[in-house]
Amino acid sequence: MGQKLIKAYDLKERFFHFEFFRLENGSLCGLEMNMRPPGGMTTDMWDFANDIDIYREYANVVVNNRFSAELTRPYYCAYVSRRFGKEYQFSIDEVLNEYREQVVHHEFISGVFAPALGDYGFLVRANTLEEVRNIVSWIFRKRENIIL
Repeated sequence: MGQKLIKAYDLKERFFHFEFFRLENGSLCGLEMNMRPPGGMTTDMWDFANDIDIYREYANVVVNNRFSAELTRPYYCAYVSRRFGKEYQFSIDEVLNEYREQVVHHEFISGVFAPALGDYGFLVRANTLEEVRNIVSWIFRKRENIIL
């Protein structure tokens, strides 16, 4: 369905993304067609997963009609968010100390975006999906209430 939309709208030289629901009968139902990059830190995740500069490549496509970066996807990359008011076992500083090589970016999320993206976000990358999953689990680990 996405390829049909690309052809119908003659999409070239721009970021875009489509969102669909898969219905119980297996068919797709279009939810959104956006003529912009996906939200949040998605483009940053492309950069970190591929070791490229996606905006430089976008300019290269517009100016030279050429995408020259090699997409080898050497890393897995994930966005991990936290909400204020939840009791996590490890502080932000502890996360950054434990995974200083794997946390490639972190920031407070603006109040406008926080309901969708969380109050604090980390971008983590690793060589394997298993390692990313382990890091995500560690970041999300909740503090256990110990009653003496």
